[in-house]
Amino acid sequence: MHNKAFKTDSQRSAFLVCFGLSVYGAIL
Repeated sequence: MHNKAFKTDSQRSAFLVCFGLSVYGAIL
């Protein structure tokens, strides 16, 4: 159960990183 939560958390983090890079690229 903890592993599942960790996996979901890592996926959310990866999504935020991709989203952040997209916004950063759009600003530039």
